[in-house]
Amino acid sequence: MTTKDFEAHGDGSVDGLLAALTAYWTAHDEPTLAALGPRMKAIADALHNEKDKDDGNVDVLCYTLF
Repeated sequence: MTTKDFEAHGDGSVDGLLAALTAYWTAHDEPTLAALGPRMKAIADALHNEKDKDDGNVDVLCYTLF
């Protein structure tokens, strides 16, 4: 492996990384992987939106489950 193997792709954002991955997979004839791009973006967006709603508190019911 070389240093180039560890370079980040895209513009430093999640969307940029996913766009770079999708383009890479498309260019390397990996349509199954390239088709994952939109779903991966939806997951990333959902996680980002959840982070914005999370106030850091743990629900008291969580403790009763254990």
